[in-house]
Amino acid sequence: MHTIIVGNGNTGITAATHLRRWDEESDITLIEKSDTLAAASGGLSYLLNGKVKNADELIGATADEMKTIFNIDVRLGTSVAVVDDRHKTLLISGGKKLYYDKLMIMPQMLQTKIATESGAPVFELRSPDEAQKIIVALRKKHNQNVVILGSEEKALATAEALMNGGAKVSLISSASIIPTWLDADMAFFLKRRIEAAGVNIMTGVEICRFEVNHVVLNNGQRIDYNMAIIVPPRPDTADIRQAKAEADVIAGKLLQTDFNLSNHFVKVFDYAVGQTGCNENELRQHSQNFNRLYLATGDGENFMPDSAKLRMKLLFASNGTIFGIQIAGRRGVFSRLNTMAALIFKGGSVQDLAALPVAYFPEFSRAKDALNILGSLASEICHGELKTAGLAQIADGDILLDVRSKKHFYPAADKTNINIPLATLRKNLKHLPQGKNIFIRGNGSYDAYLAYRILTQRGFDKLFMINEPETEN
Repeated sequence: MHTIIVGNGNTGITAATHLRRWDEESDITLIEKSDTLAAASGGLSYLLNGKVKNADELIGATADEMKTIFNIDVRLGTSVAVVDDRHKTLLISGGKKLYYDKLMIMPQMLQTKIATESGAPVFELRSPDEAQKIIVALRKKHNQNVVILGSEEKALATAEALMNGGAKVSLISSASIIPTWLDADMAFFLKRRIEAAGVNIMTGVEICRFEVNHVVLNNGQRIDYNMAIIVPPRPDTADIRQAKAEADVIAGKLLQTDFNLSNHFVKVFDYAVGQTGCNENELRQHSQNFNRLYLATGDGENFMPDSAKLRMKLLFASNGTIFGIQIAGRRGVFSRLNTMAALIFKGGSVQDLAALPVAYFPEFSRAKDALNILGSLASEICHGELKTAGLAQIADGDILLDVRSKKHFYPAADKTNINIPLATLRKNLKHLPQGKNIFIRGNGSYDAYLAYRILTQRGFDKLFMINEPETEN
């Protein structure tokens, strides 16, 4: 049997090598349009910032090694002109025909087509060779104004690498949110950190053309630059898993697996964000009702000198099924994200999350980890034991109770504020009127939750915990 795989970088290589592991006898041909096999695209920004010293370290097996090690025939610099499924033939560059029994065509990466004037320094970061050209150009001229076109992890990492190298960077994206897999309320924290580092972020706009000294946007704005870099997205992990699945089918291994679970992570300027499962937009596209819960707490114990805030957003059903989670912070994002991916993959619930055994160490977690707190609060929402609301739901005559300490308290505009720190709440119940709606806000949802529990047991029954992302540092 002859299987031809029309590759798209790493996804094609993955499909070919995975198929060979199951099938030693079949002929396998990998057709690759580029002149080199795929490099580790996620490492290109590390080549730019000098953490990876040698570009060859990003290159996997060569075409000869693919033949020697895996017995896979690799055709580099080859494009497919015609697919004749009836006669099971491919017409490839040079007018040659290839016959196949099975054909796999990997999702192809879209090429960016933007008009450029002659001599305009525009690079497309797809390979180590292109990264080396960028490095050479940066060395030729100091105080570079660099425009980066992209919106995903690799574009953000490229922006950081160039900023750390002394360039002035503008990051331009047609997407309204960077990265696109985050909800806007969680993308806010990463955007704030990147802008604080000096990157100029422009979203919701497109580059019409590159001219010699500036780029022209579709809103008419012109941005000065002396270098531009187009950064295509790297292959999604879901594409890699799908490539393996298709190879399994060809090999007769009918594995029943759900490949729809997304799992994304990026860390730039010492700040990390991650998402696994579904985001709000995906749930709305499927007309899926959902609840959301925000939590801001420490990534470790408060007494640790480098403890920082960890922010989470959980999306879940009224029966407790977890749809997705987004996490942002300086530390602890990656490990918790993968823990949640495993839980969601197995159909876990908020009750499972509340009971999840999480290792304790003061630097990296608290006695009750943020994940357990998130699960506990979500479980109470599902059981009707905890009511939440947003600031916009506060009407005239309602009370906004802020239980933060005096130094963290600030009045909310157009709201009736009462500031009673959590530590003194039991002694100051007389200041709270009975019979009125009381909306409780704290230094992160957990403080507000503790106040909610105190008041519930003291006879207050019109209580709501403010459930919004905390935007303070």
